[in-house]
Amino acid sequence: MTDNVTLAAGAVSFITANENRDWDTGINLSLATPDAVEVASLSVPFGEFKDGMTSGPYPLAVLTGIDKSDVENGTATVTIHPNGDDTWRFDMRLRLRFSDDTHISVSITNVELSDDRNSSQFALGSATR
Repeated sequence: MTDNVTLAAGAVSFITANENRDWDTGINLSLATPDAVEVASLSVPFGEFKDGMTSGPYPLAVLTGIDKSDVENGTATVTIHPNGDDTWRFDMRLRLRFSDDTHISVSITNVELSDDRNSSQFALGSATR
């Protein structure tokens, strides 16, 4: 049981594959509980992410102290905001730290976002740990 163990901090890294993210495409990342309560986020345009480049880790803004089990069973949603045409292929690595100093590392692989499909949601419990 994880009573009183809450999300304390988080960070994300993006590993760009063979299709870069343009310099003017913004990124939003949101972590939410199974009940769709947003618990952490990131929203910044970072500049170009070139092919084969690892970007980050970037710290997440923790919005509320939420129970560890709600985070583990929650979702991550990544959204891009292209200025025109853009396709970005990448892997994403999340590292979450909790108030009892335990950590969870999550890998989400083979993501493709574009101006036609600019958002994807992933279940944290089924992602590679």
